[in-house]
Amino acid sequence: MIENSLKDLEKKGSEKNQPLLVVDNIEASYGPFRALFGVSFTLNYGSSIALLGPNGAGKSTVARAISGLIRPGNGHIYFRGDEITGKDTWRIERLGVAHVPEGRGVFASLTVQENLKVFLSHAVPKKLMHEKIDEVYSFFPRLKERSLQRAETLSGGEQRMLALSRALVAPPLLLIADELSLGLAPILSQEVWSSMGEIRKKGTSIIVIEQNIDQAKAFADNVVELSRGKIVESPSI
Repeated sequence: MIENSLKDLEKKGSEKNQPLLVVDNIEASYGPFRALFGVSFTLNYGSSIALLGPNGAGKSTVARAISGLIRPGNGHIYFRGDEITGKDTWRIERLGVAHVPEGRGVFASLTVQENLKVFLSHAVPKKLMHEKIDEVYSFFPRLKERSLQRAETLSGGEQRMLALSRALVAPPLLLIADELSLGLAPILSQEVWSSMGEIRKKGTSIIVIEQNIDQAKAFADNVVELSRGKIVESPSI
């Protein structure tokens, strides 16, 4: 399972002295529109990067390229030393990459409980399903109160909590979180960021895309700033 493999893969990465993720000179387009121009950065095991920049800078495009939602026109992406450029999203996810995209990231027509079962079905043994769902509810009591509600009836903050719940109970090697606090009331935003902190404590590396620059900088170990599809600042951790 992912939780068991996390320590093994961290050890493997440490022995090889290699980063977890390498984004090497990637370019991407949407039809005739060029979105990325030679973007490069690295992320080490257990570290976090904030992707910052104005709307349209290319932040979400980088996330989609890493998780396989789009195929870069040029460049390479390596995860644990193996190339994943252009691989199917489900294959990349099985390697230990979880992407929570901007917006819902949940199954709108399913209840909270049904969403959790879907999220966890491939991540934890069936005999542990109820235990892990209870773990989610202990961290997000609000979701327990709404366990029988359809996800589409939840508030934006509650939907983001639900989307993050999988990473809390079955930590991936890499979590890509896109605009998690966008439009949220301060108290809900705090809960979402608190859950991100818990995920990081479990050893997951994180790429966070966030409009709240101060919050992102306070959370992340380092920053990659984009403007018009190009790197403004490209640190390695």
